[in-house]
Amino acid sequence: MQNIFLKSAVLVLALFSFFYADAQQSISGNISDNNNGSTLPGAGVYIPDLKMGASSDIDGNFKINNLPKGKFLIQISYIGYKPISQFIETTSEEKLKFRLEPTSVEAREIVITGSPVATDNDHNSVHVTLMDRKELLALPAGNIIDAIAHTPGVSQVTTGSAVSKPVIRGLGGNRIITLHDGVRQEGQQWGEEHGIEIDKFAAEKVEVLRGPSSLIYGSDALGGVINIIEPIPAEPGSLAGSFDSQFADNGPYLGNSLMLEGNHKGLHARVRASYVHAGDIETANSFLENTGYREKNFNSNIGLNKKWGYTHLNISSYDAHIGFYEPEVGQQLHRIPLTLAHSGTSDVEPELDGIKLPFQKV
Repeated sequence: MQNIFLKSAVLVLALFSFFYADAQQSISGNISDNNNGSTLPGAGVYIPDLKMGASSDIDGNFKINNLPKGKFLIQISYIGYKPISQFIETTSEEKLKFRLEPTSVEAREIVITGSPVATDNDHNSVHVTLMDRKELLALPAGNIIDAIAHTPGVSQVTTGSAVSKPVIRGLGGNRIITLHDGVRQEGQQWGEEHGIEIDKFAAEKVEVLRGPSSLIYGSDALGGVINIIEPIPAEPGSLAGSFDSQFADNGPYLGNSLMLEGNHKGLHARVRASYVHAGDIETANSFLENTGYREKNFNSNIGLNKKWGYTHLNISSYDAHIGFYEPEVGQQLHRIPLTLAHSGTSDVEPELDGIKLPFQKV
């Protein structure tokens, strides 16, 4: 009996030692300027296939723990420098050294779409156009498809301020696949008044895949693929947040979004709440009745990144009230003179919300 207990104890200790040693798999390195050798604090280090990353400290050093054994693509990026992408072996004990070249024009980021593994855009035969978060929020757009429509080869079919459907090289509807972090969004493919059901503030970047290579997603991707990607998990041991706000005087339009995220020993979470408020579209001397809309969006992400891989749970809620613009029969345009509307002599009362019957709730 004692022998069995002793053997069991030895086996448990051996397994524990094995998993403990395997859990210590890590990489470390240093990031500096290639010209003068100065360190680059705050440089980004990211492994796309594992969704793990870190930032360099004040001395340019970084370390990522709990990595599985294997060969993975790593990306090093820093504002004002050309990014580096290369494959590394996590089993190597050699300290990595990255020397970044200063540049006034930054190269594109790593592209994941259209390939089973992460690859650099320069070594990828798939034609992909990338829009990052800064570009998406800088464009005058009421929704995310409206922003993407500024990309060459991409347009939109819209039936209102909040209803936009993507069109790639003349094809739309069920000839285009829209993905949100890998999940298909098919609501906008059918109904005439159905737009994309995604919070535009939640996107970190958007990849547009077109051409024959899009057929790897199936025959319904004949026109192309739009892949909307959310931000990467927060760096381990960090707690951060952000607040985005947009304003336009036509409507008026006001959009606000608050995000909080953190990461504790591989357990990470992110919560975002957004509110968009738009009134009737207004011109110099008139306005279009019932063209306003409101959006209340909430999305959260909780996940676990460990040496064996990662698992993520995404929860999102999209709530939109969209007014319908209905011209009267026999009228070419149903515009109410602004002076009459504000004087109260018109049958239509302008409202900040701009939402009256008929309207739809999505």
